[in-house]
Amino acid sequence: MIVSRISKVSKFFVAVVLAVCGSLLLSVGAASSASAETVFESSTNGDGTLTITSCIDCTDTVVIPSEISGAQVTAIGDNAFSRLDLTSVTIPNTVRSIGVSAFSSNKLTSITLPTSLKTLKADAFSWNELKSVVIPDSVVTIGDSAFHMNKISSLTLGNSVTTIGDCAFCMNNLRKLTIPSSVTKIGNIAFANNHFSSVVVPETVTSMGFEVFLARIPNGDPTPNYRGGAAITGVAKSGSLLTVNKGLWESEKKASYSYQWYSCAARNRWAIRADKIPAGCKAIAVAAGKTFKVTKNEKNKFVTVLITAKSSFGSTKILPATLAVTK
Repeated sequence: MIVSRISKVSKFFVAVVLAVCGSLLLSVGAASSASAETVFESSTNGDGTLTITSCIDCTDTVVIPSEISGAQVTAIGDNAFSRLDLTSVTIPNTVRSIGVSAFSSNKLTSITLPTSLKTLKADAFSWNELKSVVIPDSVVTIGDSAFHMNKISSLTLGNSVTTIGDCAFCMNNLRKLTIPSSVTKIGNIAFANNHFSSVVVPETVTSMGFEVFLARIPNGDPTPNYRGGAAITGVAKSGSLLTVNKGLWESEKKASYSYQWYSCAARNRWAIRADKIPAGCKAIAVAAGKTFKVTKNEKNKFVTVLITAKSSFGSTKILPATLAVTK
């Protein structure tokens, strides 16, 4: 009898424990499901799938869910994870598109792109610290500046890529590159400011922009070498003051800098090497400093400034992107 009662009591406690554990597991499951909804904001696409538009409560390590509330995540929206100081991100194999500046200006050192991915839009991973990138065979388009300003020394391009945008991989540390035969179009300065010793371009490329492989000065050469960041700030209208930032240079401690402002007939979107001044650009008289006051003579034209970095070993000249003067 005593043994029988103990057995019954034991079974009762086991049943209670199992019930409590089951309840806890359900609670954890519910919390896990709810956490994706509370951590990520999303919008519904036309096919019922989701685009993640922002992260409400992210740490520096982010794991993007493959679905939220039963709906599949297929896209990362513009600026969704920009400027969050991310050091690690996991992207699920359901994502087909990564938006403009989606992961830009973070601290990512590595990334695994999903094999479902088809499109990388402009600035998707710009201004990070990536060292190695593998573009999966599923990707067709790589947007402008998608991987601009990283530390990439190893790059593998998938066999479905057809278009590589302007400055897509510029300002990195690449030394060797083989472009697959699927590529037909390469944008302006797409691979500029790297360390190339070997580049293979297939005959399938029918459209190539200017200065695609703009060479860096070899390591050890003390001639000033432009690294990036030159820009003009200010409001481009008559009477306003414009200021130039010379950007980043190698060997800059040994160099002196001079400036000459120009008025141009055509727009230039990027900073370019300017061993020769582009046709349609004319020097503006008495405008040879870091600042320039716009006059009515520049109306309906594009303003830029020639930056000359000079050392005892030689000189390098850069023209930053132009500003349109409309008033």
